Amino acid sequence: MTHANAAIPDTAAARSSGGWEEFRAPGPWNAPAAYWFWHHIPTRSEIVAQIQAMRDAGYQSFQIQTRLSFPRNRYLSDDYLAMCRLAAGEAASRGMMIGIYDEYNWLSGHAGGLTVQGRDELRERHLFHVTVPVGASGRIAGAITGIRSQDVGYLHEPGRQWVYDGGEPLWDEWTLVGAIGVTADGLPVDLTAGAHIDRADPQGCATSVDVPPAPASCGPGAGPTGPACASCCSTTAMTSARSASSTRANAAV
Repeated sequence: MTHANAAIPDTAAARSSGGWEEFRAPGPWNAPAAYWFWHHIPTRSEIVAQIQAMRDAGYQSFQIQTRLSFPRNRYLSDDYLAMCRLAAGEAASRGMMIGIYDEYNWLSGHAGGLTVQGRDELRERHLFHVTVPVGASGRIAGAITGIRSQDVGYLHEPGRQWVYDGGEPLWDEWTLVGAIGVTADGLPVDLTAGAHIDRADPQGCATSVDVPPAPASCGPGAGPTGPACASCCSTTAMTSARSASSTRANAAV
């Protein structure tokens, strides 16, 4: 969310004095605010008239929010940005504050991949992990699948199209970050040298870790006696992937 206000300095003192005078006549940071839903790019006359109507009604700030019906190919277009600049100027001339609120449809500005189009190096990287219990030495395997974004489902198909490039969360550039074993005594064991990515595709990856054998002192059903042994414990393999579809940062497995 972006704030724009040419008339009020962005300082704590300007935001709130904490006095009774401000309570009786609050400034833009504390006066009533409004959401201004844009279903299309408004005209210049609509912007001037509606901002004046808000100011006349006692509102001193507003948030421009594009809605699901807003044409996706017009979002962040030159015309859209020009009208946002006009709205910011009209608001500032009336001592008002404006915010550009995109978290409903565009979710941190992804715009279905438009915000990183042609700039793959700016796509997000996410860290995933899988934990597998270890019962014996040898190679153990785990998989990261079913990746989903927890806060996009409620928007259904239209929301997925607005958030993901192509409407589906996809991943590439899978990279092994590390593999850590935890003994029965809670001691960490670095198993990264024996970790592998066996398969990777846009939906997930499969990993494996070579676990060293237990020492003779580690009997059946007993925990390991030192950090050199990773049997009878759990192993977590961590991988990193780049978002190939501009997904949210809180994807979960």
